[in-house]
Amino acid sequence: MTDFSEYRVRYPKGKYSDKTYYFIGGIHFSNETNDKAAQELSDMTKLYPSSDKINDARFLLAVTYERMKDKDRAIKLYREMAKEVANPYKTKAEARLKEISNAIRATFLHN
Repeated sequence: MTDFSEYRVRYPKGKYSDKTYYFIGGIHFSNETNDKAAQELSDMTKLYPSSDKINDARFLLAVTYERMKDKDRAIKLYREMAKEVANPYKTKAEARLKEISNAIRATFLHN
């Protein structure tokens, strides 16, 4: 992770700067340090909306929000991805929305 951070400091507008956010976010995601993962991935989506890793970052960010119990932000991202015809995560986003909806419905039925 240090190499990515060093690259970002040395080359803030470098060719691979977008990927430093994605990979650092991915490492935090894997380590379940969700606050840090969310920050890195969110920063990447704001700073590099045209990155070739944007869809990967948005999906990981939505899953991270779910882990953080922030369903509203997760649902918002999943809905955006589900509407995008060319998004490679469209099907996964639709599946997550269905699972979240079913979980909410089950909660109401049990109460």
